[in-house]
Order: sequence, then structure tokens, then C-alpha cells
Amino acid sequence: MSDRSDQLPLFIHWPVAIIASVSGLAFAILMGSSTVAQISTEHWENTTGIVEDYEMICIDYEDNVCGAWEEDIVYSYNINGKAYTNNEISLSWRTPDYGVEQLCEKYGWWSCDGIQIGDEIDVFFNPENPSDSVLLSGWDGIDFGDFIILGFSTMIPLCLLITARLKGKISDGINEWKEIVQTREKMTGNMNNPNVRPWINQSYQPTQHKSLSYTQYGISPSRMRGYNSAIAYLSLNDSMDENTVKTLVQSNFGISANDAAKFVESTYVKAILFPNSIENGGQTPPLPSTIASEPISKNFISEDEISSQEIQSQLISNFQVAIQEAIDLQEYTPSSEPSIDPNKETCSHPNCKNEVSFYSFQCFSCRKKFCDEHKGASIHCADCA
Repeated sequence: MSDRSDQLPLFIHWPVAIIASVSGLAFAILMGSSTVAQISTEHWENTTGIVEDYEMICIDYEDNVCGAWEEDIVYSYNINGKAYTNNEISLSWRTPDYGVEQLCEKYGWWSCDGIQIGDEIDVFFNPENPSDSVLLSGWDGIDFGDFIILGFSTMIPLCLLITARLKGKISDGINEWKEIVQTREKMTGNMNNPNVRPWINQSYQPTQHKSLSYTQYGISPSRMRGYNSAIAYLSLNDSMDENTVKTLVQSNFGISANDAAKFVESTYVKAILFPNSIENGGQTPPLPSTIASEPISKNFISEDEISSQEIQSQLISNFQVAIQEAIDLQEYTPSSEPSIDPNKETCSHPNCKNEVSFYSFQCFSCRKKFCDEHKGASIHCADCA
């Protein structure tokens, strides 16, 4: 149970523990009170009663054998000249067998003939209120399996409370829930903003160009996807100048002017948007074609498979990853960093070059991927927590 409870988010774990504790406490009170009431009959007075009616009711019948049954017995007795009638066998939570013989268990409930109508039986009655009576007094009327059930009803809620407290306080669970609600509201607000999702009603055609080599330009697959996503999202083309592109990137993605400049100054972006610039020698380098010239919605994200909200998150996430990688490459020289396979994605934590895969931890807010060493404690990374 501890493994399952560890997998529960804290904002779910605490309500489950509280509800289980309240239910377990209520059950324990009911079972405990009936057990105490039955034990109190140990000192009741005894008299002789007469069986007025007796019936064995099978509640689990299979293959001509009764696996479980209930006894319905009506008896009468006389106290100080006054007649009383009752049908209580025991006051405990579960009533033990009273008139069942071994013949019953061996051949079936129809063979039980231990009690007949008119038989005399012992009746235990309350001297203060003779109408209260039982046929089994004290501990004889208690099924000890009740104590096992009582133990489970208290231990399970107790374990849930302990594991919930070890994971955090109730206030921590409330804050975790608020973060998720705020994130959902933010994403929903972006979906309702026509300035944030222009691609829903339009189909963007990226500028025709030949693909660029990862090895020659030193870009990883994630950076290429990020740059291509940004170009498609903003409908950038080779008719725009560098200042226009910088302004569009900075205003739409909420990044600094310096980061926008890194995007424009990338040799990959220049080869696509500014093929006739001086840095490119007046033409796009002749490289093998690996990127199809189809609409970006088909190359990178299938609108038939994922929702528009996921499209938006993926595009912005791709671009953020690309910008982050560009900053990392500028901060560290090749001589101080080990060589990295450009075809492999790495951890987004600064100074960490561990490879990450499709199944690695991804932050719920910024969508960056992290290795096992730098993954977040919950659904957020350390920066977004």
C-alpha cells in the first residue's frame, strides 16, 4: 500500500486519508459499541423460553451446499407472570451460529434440525428491562472475526495519514492543487485569446529551402524543431528584414531583445530567412534535402491527433528549448565542454549534458526535459516549482 500511496499526488492523498479516517472511525465506533453491549449481557439473569418459530435462511447456496446462512428464531419467555417475545440471539456486530449442528455443515442447510418449534431454550434477560433478552450471553455471543475487521478499519486509515504527513502538510497539498488550477486557467486563457493561436484558422506554408546539416551548423534536433516551429508560428519568410523578425519573435514569445537577436543571428535561421545575406555568401549553401516542404502542421504536429492547446504548448516549448540551447552554447566554449552528439537531446539543467529520451522527466510548466539527477520533485522542475 505504501508504493501506491507514494504515487498519489499530495492534493489527492490528504482527502483520501481524511475520508478513510472518518469512515474507519465511524465503523469502529459502531462495532465497538455493539461489542461492549454484548459483553454487558454476561451478568444478565437466566430463564427458560419456548421456541415459537425457527428458520434457517441460506444466503450463499451453491452445488447443493449452503456456504453461509442466517438463523431466524422467535422465542417467548415469562418473567413475573408477564410474557415477552423476542428474536435477538446476540447484540454483537455479527451474530454467531446458535442452532447449527455438524449435520448442517456436512449435508446442507435443509438437514439442520437442531432446534424444533416448541423446544425449551435458555434465555438471558436484563433484570432492569426484561423485554431485552439474548440467547448467547457475554463473550459467547461475540464472533472474534469482528476484531480482525476492527483492526483493518483502524490500521488502513492510520497508514494513509502517516504516509500523507511524511509527504507534506495539508497546506502543501492545497498549494499543489492551486498551481495545477492556475496552470490550466492560464492555458485555457491562451486558447481563448485569438492573438495567441492564429494557426487554428490558417495553414502556414514555410519558406521553400533546402535542409541544413546538423553536423555543419552544430544544431541538435530539438533546436531545429524549435526554430522551424517559431518560423511557422509567426509566418516568417525571406521577404522580411532582420529587425522585423527580431520584433515579431520578441513580442510574441515574451523573450529579451538579446535572446531574439540570438535567434536571428543563428546560421540556420539566416540560411532559411536571409539566404542572400553577406554572411551566407549571397546564397543558401547546397546541402542535402531532409526537410519536406509541406505545411508545418503536417511536418511537426498533426492537428488530427492532438488538440489545439497541445499544439500551442508544443510550438512554444520547441522554441524555448532552442533558445536555451543557443544560450548554453554561447556560455561555454568547446574546449571546456565534452563533445556532444548533435543527434541526441540533453538535460535542460545548466552544466548538465546527460542525454534524455522520450520517457525522461518533462516539466509541466516550461515543458523542458531533465535527466534523473535534475528532475523535479513533483510535476514541475526546480525553476518552475
